[in-house]
Amino acid sequence: MTDGGGVRGYSTLLILRELMSKIKALETQPAWMREYDFIEDSVRSSADYPWQEDTYDHDSQFYPCHYFDYIAGTSTGGLIAIMLGRLRMSVEEAIEKFRYFGDSVFAKERLFHERRILYFPRAKYSTRRTRKAFLEIIRESMKKHGGGEVENYEVETEPFAMHKNCDQFCHTLVISRKKSGRGVEKTYVHRTYDHHESHEGSYVVPNSGMACRSHIWQVARATSAAPRYFEAHEEGDDTYLDGGMGHNNPSDIVFHEVINLHKHYPSIHISIGTGQPAETIVVRKKDQLGEIRKQSRKQFIKKYLEIGNAAKKILTDTEMVAANVKLITDRFNTEHVRFNVPNDIRRGTGDTCLGQIPLDEWLPTKQKKQKGGEAVAVGAITTGKIETMTREYLDYPKVQEQLEDYARKLVLIRRRRARTDRWEKYATNICYDCGESVQGCAGDLRGPTHRRTFRTHIMDHHSELVQGKSRKEVEQVISQYRMFDRQHFKRGTTRTRTRTGTNTWREEDRRNWTTSLGGGSTSGWEIQHAQ
Repeated sequence: MTDGGGVRGYSTLLILRELMSKIKALETQPAWMREYDFIEDSVRSSADYPWQEDTYDHDSQFYPCHYFDYIAGTSTGGLIAIMLGRLRMSVEEAIEKFRYFGDSVFAKERLFHERRILYFPRAKYSTRRTRKAFLEIIRESMKKHGGGEVENYEVETEPFAMHKNCDQFCHTLVISRKKSGRGVEKTYVHRTYDHHESHEGSYVVPNSGMACRSHIWQVARATSAAPRYFEAHEEGDDTYLDGGMGHNNPSDIVFHEVINLHKHYPSIHISIGTGQPAETIVVRKKDQLGEIRKQSRKQFIKKYLEIGNAAKKILTDTEMVAANVKLITDRFNTEHVRFNVPNDIRRGTGDTCLGQIPLDEWLPTKQKKQKGGEAVAVGAITTGKIETMTREYLDYPKVQEQLEDYARKLVLIRRRRARTDRWEKYATNICYDCGESVQGCAGDLRGPTHRRTFRTHIMDHHSELVQGKSRKEVEQVISQYRMFDRQHFKRGTTRTRTRTGTNTWREEDRRNWTTSLGGGSTSGWEIQHAQ
């Protein structure tokens, strides 16, 4: 799971990149697996699997969505969850897009807004610019996975929910705060999958039911609408605010989500933060007068009264939730670790820690030249500070040991899964369908499926194709019907999902789940594995 933290979410990605680099080293040098009952072939990327060499789109990347069953987050952590989970990016790709978002949004604050001394009743950042940045990130992902150019309307209407044929894919959860037309405010979970159960003991799962019906960009807006930084997101009679309002660290939500959906607790839980908070909250000097004057403005506009009150709750619950989750994981014998840059690592003016970096700092806001003539890129000062502090933390021997330990666990899990036919569909989106190539097919396939189901289909309905052939020759015949399933990247795909067979793979392999979760506007990131 990841807590939020605005620009500090960059630290989350750096920590995760270190974890994925450990995974890559283990995957490409598998001699260490001799003590385990696994095939010792090295792989070029996490889309590879032992029995199949010619997979699509090899780029030497290792993808978090191949190792984690659930990825979730709030605020900028929600954006990270969308990129890694729903859009299936590598960490390097997500870092590139995170910096693009910073350059496009945080470096472009409005001249007049509510947080300036010269008060103007509007959010600090443009909704239009923010929406445009989200859409561009989605467009690039759709181009990569779907091939070719993508029309504007396709990007704008791409559903957050995965297609029903993608039920075995990594699940994504994004947390926000929803206020209905009746004025009731509550936690809201945007899911790429159906969750029909509503109770697990005394715990009530937020808005259980069908998968989210919103578009990807709408979910990104809903979870990142931090008060006074961004306008609230409205859909119909409902208003959405930053998920960090009470759930900066969504660990407890997702932990119960997994238990409720699968009826057993996670076996691995990894939490990644965005920096421990300082002892006191730091308010930048140019904001201090605005904070004082805010009290006299409360009756000026009702919207800003509501948002201002909600803002007081932000950034307060991450460490408390982390402590509570630690108690829960200990109780259920769940392996748990939290990676988070401590507040005693300090750098820069004022000797500040990572948790003190303002949520929207992105310096410089314009490219400038240093005295030596070298250009300083937009955001380079802020990202440089985050990189320095995060690197110092990652160099701790204990942290390196923990990263190695959990990377090994994740690789073993992926290797175990990679020995099944379903891995091909899960990792590469490759599926099988006889379609119109086999005349008069009277089979019961309802669209593309994974290799095992298709093998049975061939044996039952097209036995003439494999009659008298060896096992190897049968597999060669089946491979002729491989296809890359782009269906869930196309406009108009089904937003609802059938429950038949839901989570079958995960139920069969109960000790082999991983959940990666993102948070809201403070600090943290978590991963779970159910047993």
